[in-house]
Amino acid sequence: MDSNPEISTNPAFHIASSRLDDNQLSGARQRLETALARYSGVLNGTTVGHVTLDGSDIIVEATPEAAQLAGTTLQKLLGQRMDQLVRAHDRDQLRAYLNTIRSATFDEPFTVELVRPTGGTIHTAIIGVAERKAEQKVPLVHATLIDVSNQQKVEEDLRMVRDQIERHEQSERELGWYQDKLRSVTSQLTLTEERERRRIATILHDRISQNLVSANMLLGVLLDARLSQEQSMQIGDVRRSIIEVIRNTRDLVDELSPPVLHEQPLETALEWMAEHFSRIYGLQVVLACSADDSSLPQDGRVVLFRGAQELLTNCYRHSAAKDARMVLFREGRHLCVTVEDSGAGFDPEKREDHRGIGLFLLRERLQSLGGTMEIVSRPGAGTRVTIGVPAAHARRRSRSADRDGAQDAKTKKSGEKTDSAQPEGRQGRKTPEADTT
Repeated sequence: MDSNPEISTNPAFHIASSRLDDNQLSGARQRLETALARYSGVLNGTTVGHVTLDGSDIIVEATPEAAQLAGTTLQKLLGQRMDQLVRAHDRDQLRAYLNTIRSATFDEPFTVELVRPTGGTIHTAIIGVAERKAEQKVPLVHATLIDVSNQQKVEEDLRMVRDQIERHEQSERELGWYQDKLRSVTSQLTLTEERERRRIATILHDRISQNLVSANMLLGVLLDARLSQEQSMQIGDVRRSIIEVIRNTRDLVDELSPPVLHEQPLETALEWMAEHFSRIYGLQVVLACSADDSSLPQDGRVVLFRGAQELLTNCYRHSAAKDARMVLFREGRHLCVTVEDSGAGFDPEKREDHRGIGLFLLRERLQSLGGTMEIVSRPGAGTRVTIGVPAAHARRRSRSADRDGAQDAKTKKSGEKTDSAQPEGRQGRKTPEADTT
């Protein structure tokens, strides 16, 4: 009969085999092989001891390794009851396990903590084999004791790691939920903010601006009356002040909610923006377009327009550039706007400057629509920012514009600045002063 080397060299097998006939030996070997196979991975370098228990569970034979596991000497170990080596609350389970072994029913190895006299415990696996003799009413039990402390520690460490992973995954799920909620709220906020801008702009235009125009006209009528030269001069000064307030109010209305954004294509709205920045801030903006926004939803139009406005504002406030270039084009399924200047530049990884908050909010609004933002900049080398929102059916205006847009996409990916890569732009034009009469 073939023998397992691990079993044949185990002291439990040698002691048990000296008392068993061939049939008993075969059954004991099979049960012991099955049990030890479960611990084959931890036996190397592990303390393995053996004890023999009489019918009263008193230790009548033991190996030095068993005494080592129990934390005592071999002489003191002999004569002790086996259940006295474990914690009080584990004794009933240990006795039940030994009775199961004696009833010829093979059971799983029993794991328990041996309590040492000097303090401390050691995790131990017990594998029992019963020896039956005619003259004995209660069979002996040969038990192999295996130190599984290292295995227990590994299992505890693994449980801790699994718990940490589960907590981390739960945190990620919660974070993802909050991010989705934030993006949803951001998208709603974009449209709500635009509606509120339009409402305030309407009030400024229909009430304040019109009232100022009426007051200016009434003052003009007074000038036709018989007034002294000094009174006429004073009225003239008041009229000039009113005209300036009217101009400022109309500029404010345009910045809050330009009618062109809601009434005209995005290309036209960007043309107005280029002219506005040139006229109000002195920032000369060149615009080039190679795609229309006919399939773009209103929130996408608003985000692209306000995003371009934020980027041009950054050019004016932070880059010290005198001119900028703005391009509307399509890349894949996204309708994109690129704003580029040759100003001071900055480190995109740092967010200490004021533009960091604006770019962060812009990125959040874009992400709420499934959009993207790419920043290419470094100190002293200018800045190029490209923002895009999904527009699956945005159409090219012409084949030549299509080629220009594709070339521009290559330029954006490679980071090279090539003016010929994008369509020929239109310079922001000066608009006439607002009508003040």
